[in-house]
Amino acid sequence: MLFRSVVAFDSGEPIETIDEQLHAIEQQCGRKRSDQRFMARTLDLDLLLYGDLIRHDNDFDIPREEITRYAFVLLPLSEIAPTLMHPELNKDYKTLWGTVELDEQELWPVDFALGLSVK
Repeated sequence: MLFRSVVAFDSGEPIETIDEQLHAIEQQCGRKRSDQRFMARTLDLDLLLYGDLIRHDNDFDIPREEITRYAFVLLPLSEIAPTLMHPELNKDYKTLWGTVELDEQELWPVDFALGLSVK
């Protein structure tokens, strides 16, 4: 079964450090990186946004193109940050969800508990 989610957090760490940490988490969960794209994986963590940063180079694609391409990214983003502005499109995520045509992509909610405690 495949679950997709969007998570928001604040950090003072540089984008490179956050990216390294996301890759380390993937590796700890058994992900094996290879040159082959679109293969099965145990975990795939992508940094969608980093404040208002716009950076498209060999290292980073921020904001991620997937935001407006996939309903499973844009819908939860529009729910957790409806008034946050897309740094390139200058529209908030709630407005983007209402205007981007992703109707052919079926979504359904899944209730689950992570069992995490925050201190």
